[in-house]
Amino acid sequence: SNYGYDLGKNYYLSAGFQVLTQFAPGYNYAVTENPLFKDRISRFFAPAYFNLGVGISYNPVENFQVIFRPVNGKFTFVSDPLLQKKGRYGLERDGQNLRSELGAMLNVLYRLKIYKDISLVNQLVFFSNYSYHPERVDIAYNGLLSMKFDRFISTLVSLDLVYDHDQIKKLQLKQTLGVGISYHLGSENRDKLQKKKFVAPFVK
Repeated sequence: SNYGYDLGKNYYLSAGFQVLTQFAPGYNYAVTENPLFKDRISRFFAPAYFNLGVGISYNPVENFQVIFRPVNGKFTFVSDPLLQKKGRYGLERDGQNLRSELGAMLNVLYRLKIYKDISLVNQLVFFSNYSYHPERVDIAYNGLLSMKFDRFISTLVSLDLVYDHDQIKKLQLKQTLGVGISYHLGSENRDKLQKKKFVAPFVK
């Protein structure tokens, strides 16, 4: 989430946070064909990534936004003792459950409407750690394709690409597919929302 105070000319003084984790355990099927729970390589809050920072947002149109945070804290949580190993998720020693980094973050978001009920949201994030090899920039891309079939049924297809030198020195890829059912109660007062100029129109 990103919140901003309108400075004029499409610029916002902004502050934001983001939490990323997973719900189900992850396994390396290339190593273990029929894995058990003890073979897990990830699980809920192991790892979890928390970003918190302040900076400037540029929002010239509703579907495009650039966020620059010269002060951004990046925190990696690993709550599972089995996974608290040196070198895994950037941990510096065995038994460590938290890694803290302070640096700069650049976040670019672009939403493309492909068809009436089909849209693609692209997010590209760069992070540089001030205190440890700032030239090793973390890069993360997320593409989210949303398709709505009717008032109730929708489908989400996502692609994640991550490069983090401190975790693994190669590109990581994740693909997901989800089908959901939704129902909205009540109505939204759009005129009232448009008057709140202190909040950027496109946030994620």
